[in-house]
Amino acid sequence: MTGSGDGYISLIDIEEKKVLRKTKLYGSINSIEMRNKSTLFISIYENIIYVMDLINNNHYVLLLIHNHYVNDLCFPFNYNYIMYTCSYNSVMAWQFYDKKAIYLKNIDKGKFIYYDKKFLNIPTEKRKKLCKLNLMHESKINNSLENKKKKNSLQNYEKINKNLICHSIKITNDGNYIALSIHNNIYLLTSKYMKIITVILNSHYDFCNVLIFYNKYDLITAGNNGDIKFWKFDKGKYLNVNTINYHSSIINQIILYADKYLCSCSEDGLITIYNIQESTLFKKIIDINNTRYKQISLNNQYDILLCCGNNNIFMYYDLIKYDISKNFYYSPFHNVLSLDIDKKGNYFITGSDDYKIRLYEFKSCTCLYIVMEKELYVDSYIGFKGNISNNLILIRKEKEIDKKYYKEQLKYIEEEEYLENEKKKKLKSVYNLKNIDINHNYYELKREELKYNFFMIYAIGTNIIKENILDNNRTIFKSDESEINKLYVDKNKKYICCCKESKLISNIYIYDFENKKKPIILSLHKFRTVDISISNDGKYLLSSGGHDDKYLILTQIENQKFIYKCLSDYPYTNISFFHKTNNFVIGNKKMRCI
Repeated sequence: MTGSGDGYISLIDIEEKKVLRKTKLYGSINSIEMRNKSTLFISIYENIIYVMDLINNNHYVLLLIHNHYVNDLCFPFNYNYIMYTCSYNSVMAWQFYDKKAIYLKNIDKGKFIYYDKKFLNIPTEKRKKLCKLNLMHESKINNSLENKKKKNSLQNYEKINKNLICHSIKITNDGNYIALSIHNNIYLLTSKYMKIITVILNSHYDFCNVLIFYNKYDLITAGNNGDIKFWKFDKGKYLNVNTINYHSSIINQIILYADKYLCSCSEDGLITIYNIQESTLFKKIIDINNTRYKQISLNNQYDILLCCGNNNIFMYYDLIKYDISKNFYYSPFHNVLSLDIDKKGNYFITGSDDYKIRLYEFKSCTCLYIVMEKELYVDSYIGFKGNISNNLILIRKEKEIDKKYYKEQLKYIEEEEYLENEKKKKLKSVYNLKNIDINHNYYELKREELKYNFFMIYAIGTNIIKENILDNNRTIFKSDESEINKLYVDKNKKYICCCKESKLISNIYIYDFENKKKPIILSLHKFRTVDISISNDGKYLLSSGGHDDKYLILTQIENQKFIYKCLSDYPYTNISFFHKTNNFVIGNKKMRCI
């Protein structure tokens, strides 16, 4: 039996020197090993292990894999329910009955992560657990840890070692306490003076990768070996009340939703939903397309779980029907390392290993905007503040076109799209994907970039930023200290407007879109301006106040004079001018045309 770099497994008759059978697999083959007389295990360069039945020549994908591609695999002599695998920096043993990693050595650190080598033994009976710990040694370790806790007071931990890495940080909902995961210890501090309240020593085997608060001050922590622990805060100390081990590798993200379920994802590609109240595993999410999802995010409605991993696929998981809703294929030239979704679930943002941050529309999974980061990988948590739909406006304007340059670039884009589609078709046939959507919006956007200039208008603090998406040029429109609660650009793209929320008078700032002139400032409403609209000829501004000021005001922009003013029982939440006319529509509990 031979395996080659072109993906072929060949069965060769040695005496006759003939190839009896050939099977094509997806990927470059690294190692082949017989488990028994009829089953063959194959590891390939693309970090996948195939299991092949030699009788009927069928094969399927085994989900137990490393974080990096598997160099080699083997079975112990006369002991084929355990498989040993190795990658460039780690060695693992896999137990087929429990389907979990039971033995792991990290070569970089030079030590065993799960168990020490001296106390690891392999039993002869299959029913026994594979790994046993010496009970005497275990009790000695526990006693020594308790003695250390008694001898050491919290004063010894007032100074945290600066050389250690902080893996995770969270703050309570009331803002009183902060939890830090530093190496293998977890610190609870006051938010005001950063005074240490309590310390959890040796919380996990190696280090705590992620932590979150629940039930006010209780903690849920996740380690780099796939273990999740629940801690009860009682009398100024944390007590471990529960531990679950459904993952076999480092846990990337844990999300608590509906105060009942805990959703977790790991480098092993498995997503689990755990019922905290009943202490039971509610759901395991394994994609039939052999995709291992390593990052997850959840919207505030708790209905869609956004997942991404290998195979360059975004997966939408419906938490109401508990089924895969949709799959979207994205560019194969980058790997997503972090993602987050906004509160309403309209947009999501990703950080990847090509130094870029991308903004996507959730419904169509269209990439709207790309931010370049030239210095750092985006592998840490990234998140939204507020509702992005109120603070972000995307605009396109026609630009002058060089016909020769336009034809050359258009030809290049069409060739790139053709190669990409061929690659997607190959993936669909290899992985037998049925519910995947091939997204052409990326190349449509690139074609539009040849014809139009794209601008993104957004607010940072008290200022407005106008950014050219193609060349990353930014124009800053400065204003006073009040927060911006509304952005608006007129249909003719002549003005950029913003509404300020204040304790006294709400100001409206009107800027020229092309030139950085001094803004026109209108003080029309009390406390808050809910909505604004500019007429099609650019002469008039229509604005509506909030609950404290229920006036609808029509103002001439150049002279800053009142033209029309009316009061309503309810605030006008939406106002807009008709297209190509100066008539407008207003709406609160009723809709009116004026």
